[in-house]
Amino acid sequence: MVTIGNGVLQVTVSEKGGVLDSVKLCGEEYLWQGSEKSWQSKDIVIFPFVARLKDGWYSVDGKRYEMKIHGLARYNEFTVTEKKDDTVTLTLSQNDEMRAQYPFDFIFSVKYSVAKNTLTVDYTVENKGGREMPFGLGAHAGWQLDGTEDDDCDTSGNYFIIDTERPITEYDFDDELHLVKGEKQSAFANKISLDKATFAHDAVVTKNEAKRATIIRKSGKKLTFDVGDVPVLAVWSHAKHGCYACVEPWWGLPDTVAAPRELKDKLLIQRLAPFGVFSYQMRVTLE
Repeated sequence: MVTIGNGVLQVTVSEKGGVLDSVKLCGEEYLWQGSEKSWQSKDIVIFPFVARLKDGWYSVDGKRYEMKIHGLARYNEFTVTEKKDDTVTLTLSQNDEMRAQYPFDFIFSVKYSVAKNTLTVDYTVENKGGREMPFGLGAHAGWQLDGTEDDDCDTSGNYFIIDTERPITEYDFDDELHLVKGEKQSAFANKISLDKATFAHDAVVTKNEAKRATIIRKSGKKLTFDVGDVPVLAVWSHAKHGCYACVEPWWGLPDTVAAPRELKDKLLIQRLAPFGVFSYQMRVTLE
């Protein structure tokens, strides 16, 4: 574990998966801390594929590769490559074990920085090979909500507000396989209740037309997410247990019901030129 801070905001990250472990504002924990009844994790760094592959596999130039949900990063150890009082960079480099699941040479870095009450996360993907590299990328941190943690978990009164006045378009999912089957106009307006009924059919996955979203907790405490031009913005929680919501900007999508097998042909997959660099930054401001 590595901790950075500035006297106001203290952030601890784990080398396993490169993830957040704790985010405290003036000593108060804002990051979900896991639960056996609900989601046991706290955060997932998603790379190089978002969520599920159809049947757990894909192909590159006709050769089959298998990969678990949300890719490789979450299952592997990162290396601390830079550390200061208020910033830390964690880096994952391709190795033979990962290459058997994802046959591209890469360096993937996550940099966490704090300034006042804002956490900034910078993701950098470097293609170290001489061919185009398809990839997906995403964030999956869980954030504390106000509510009860008993068997009848009540998280009503907490809201997720997407900064747009346009109608919300959602990706529609197959209930059994959790694969994308199309698009639909959302039943939600830009203010989404974070009560458990919202997640009866899993995550709310939207085509992102906003650059900002906010969690407003029942107590009035706020978390503002500056997500930029990311194409997909999802919000998720367990449908029955746990006082939290995961805010998930995605560069990519889970497989479609009729998914092409070739990785480069998948819906919203990113393509990085030989020896190219892709960077994405998001900020979370806590109040």
